[in-house]
Amino acid sequence: INFQKLSAKEIITHYRKFESSLLLKWKAPLINDFFAMIWFGLLEKQSHQLCPEEPNLHNDLLCGSQDIISVEPIHRSMNIARIISQNEEAKRFFTENPVDKIWVQLQKGLHPKIKQEIDAYIFKFGERCIGELKLESWSYSQKPQLFVKLIKTYVEQGITDRVAKPGLEDDIRRNAEQKVFEALRGRIFKKQWFKLILHMTRKLVSNRENLRFERTRGFGMVRRMFSALGHRWEQEAYLEDERDIFYLTLEELLQQENQAWQAELKPLIAARKEEFARFRKEEKPMERFYTYGYEFKDEYIYSTDKLEAAQSDLKGIGCCPGLVEAPVRVVHDPTEIDSLNGAILVTSSTDPGWVTLFPTASAIIVERGSLLSHSAIVSREMGIPCIVGVTGLLRSLKSGDMVRMDGSSGLIKKIENG
Repeated sequence: INFQKLSAKEIITHYRKFESSLLLKWKAPLINDFFAMIWFGLLEKQSHQLCPEEPNLHNDLLCGSQDIISVEPIHRSMNIARIISQNEEAKRFFTENPVDKIWVQLQKGLHPKIKQEIDAYIFKFGERCIGELKLESWSYSQKPQLFVKLIKTYVEQGITDRVAKPGLEDDIRRNAEQKVFEALRGRIFKKQWFKLILHMTRKLVSNRENLRFERTRGFGMVRRMFSALGHRWEQEAYLEDERDIFYLTLEELLQQENQAWQAELKPLIAARKEEFARFRKEEKPMERFYTYGYEFKDEYIYSTDKLEAAQSDLKGIGCCPGLVEAPVRVVHDPTEIDSLNGAILVTSSTDPGWVTLFPTASAIIVERGSLLSHSAIVSREMGIPCIVGVTGLLRSLKSGDMVRMDGSSGLIKKIENG
C-alpha cells in the first residue's frame, strides 16, 4: 500500500485494522520466550553436569543454527561489500565518492548488479535498522542512503568476511556435540533425553530471534503509516514539518477527525520540542540509583555517593568463546559512528539494529542482557567473542581503555596503557 497517496482518515483506518489484527496479539513471542528460558536452563544444567570442565558448552551447542534470520542481514551486507571489492572500478567508486552521490549514480543505472543486490536487501531487511523499535528512526526503506553508507564503510575497511569465516560456527557446534556425546557414551536413555533438550532449545531460541524480526517488520509498517500521516498533515498545514508527527501520542493521532484539536497541534508540538531539547542536555542517570526518605529528587537519582567503587577486574556472562586484547569503544548511540575499526564494542544494551556494527568489532561487552539476549545469540552465530551482564561496566571503562577479555569465562581485565 502506498500510504502517501491516502487521506488521513484512510491511513488511520488501516492503522486500526493493523492494530486489531496483529499489534495487540503478541502471545506467541511471550509463550515462546517462556519455554525458551525453561529449555535453555535445562540445557545449561545438563551440559555442566556432563562436562563440568567446559563452562561454555551450552553456548557452543547453539552455534551454527541456519534458521536465525538476524544473522542473514550481516552476511548479505558483507556479501554486497565483497562484490564491490572484487570489482576495482566499483570499489574505487564507493571509496572515492560521498554517499549521496553514490546513491544518485546507482539510481541512474551505474553498476546495475550492485543496485539490484542493494534493492533486494532493502526489500527484505529495510526495517532492520538502528533504533528499529523507535518509530521516529529512519529505516533503510525510507532512507536507502543509510544502507549505502554502511556498505561504503565495509568496503573501505575490507569487512567482507572478517567475522563470518566459512564453517566457523559449524566447527564450534560440532566440537561441542562431540564432547557431550562422548560423555554420554553407553547412556542410551540419558542421551535421548539430552537430544530432546538440545532440539527444543535450538528451536525455541531460533524462534525467539525470528519473532523479533517479525516484530521489527510490524513496527516498520506502523512507521510507514505515521510517516505518511505526517506528510499529509504537513500538506494540509497542520504541521510545520512532517517529522513533527512523532511528537504526538497515539491517542492524539487517532483524534484526527477533531478539526478544532488539529488547530492546536503546532503550539503543542513546539512545547514538546522545547521539553525534549532540555531532556537531551540532562546527564544520563545511573543504571541503578538510590533514594532516601520520602523525597524523590534528581539530586538523588544522579548521586554516586552510595555506589561502590568499581573494580578494575570485571566479570559477566560469557556468551561466545575467544580471548581478545584491544582498546574499547564505549557507544551510547550507534548512529554516531560508522565503524569500530576493530575495537571492543562496550555499551549498556543493544537492539537488533546494532548488528551492522558487529562485524567492525573485535569483541562485544554489554552491561545488561542474558544468554538469551540478542547480543548473545547473534555473537554466537557470528563467532564474535561476547560477554553480557557486566555490572558496573560503563562506570569502569571509557573509550580508549585497553582490556583483555575472555568470552568463555566472562572475565574482563583492564590493562594499564603503556
